Amino acid sequence: MAVDFGGHDITIPVGGDLSEKRFHAVKMQSDGTIIPASSSGDRCIGVLQNAPSVAGAPGRVRVGGVSKIAAAGSFDGGAELSVNSSGRYAGALAGQYIHAVALEAAGEAGDIVRALVTNYQKNS
Repeated sequence: MAVDFGGHDITIPVGGDLSEKRFHAVKMQSDGTIIPASSSGDRCIGVLQNAPSVAGAPGRVRVGGVSKIAAAGSFDGGAELSVNSSGRYAGALAGQYIHAVALEAAGEAGDIVRALVTNYQKNS
């Protein structure tokens, strides 16, 4: 299968060690750094593409297009995805922010799958 991971990335300093958070959702802090999502349904800015290990290092964040993501559990291709408290992606519930649409299914927590990065609120 042909795979295109085209997307739009931006670089933002990280607020700590994110070496274990590649392909997890990240959010902005008031000081202008990024940290992993920490609450279910958090509003995030994108998907971390690298694994910086020192605060202040550049974090490459995919804000649009196709990205690999870390799954929180199983979901089907086409599922609207939000984030859990560890920054992994899970099926979205009403009222949560949608950060991705799965382009392939995930079988279990920790699977790395392709998704279309997006950002809107699920109404129902």
